[in-house]
Amino acid sequence: MKKFEPADLVNLWKKFGSNAIGRSLFSSMVGKFIPYTGSISPKVEELGQGHCRVSMKDCRKVRNHLNSIHAIALANLGEFSTGLATISILPEGAKMILLKIETQYHHKARGTIYAIAESGAIPTNLSSENTDHIVQAKIFDEEKKHVSTVIANWVIRK
Repeated sequence: MKKFEPADLVNLWKKFGSNAIGRSLFSSMVGKFIPYTGSISPKVEELGQGHCRVSMKDCRKVRNHLNSIHAIALANLGEFSTGLATISILPEGAKMILLKIETQYHHKARGTIYAIAESGAIPTNLSSENTDHIVQAKIFDEEKKHVSTVIANWVIRK
């Protein structure tokens, strides 16, 4: 069996991401490949060079006792979007893993939520030494209210 590479994910997006049905199919495949992330049923809306936009519908399985989206579901969405933004520019042969995640909550989140992540450039001279790569996702509700910020520290190396 072929080892899954980050470039495979980008190639799948190029194949499926151009229309709504393809984006749903892509998102479903990713959710099956990454089961914990799949638990929030994220939908990848955009994926480009260092950019990602992912949505999550408000439903019972992501809610808390306060009738809003659970804090950890928001953190999960932020982590996923920062990871995809980073994968989209990851050099061939490089690996990445999450080292640290910080989440700030600004308002209760209700309705469909959107995470927008922008990943800065990754150094081209990666080695077997760990390189920290900080990526931020801003999370908004349908009314464009900023409900949360996720800052992810991804470690990248060859």
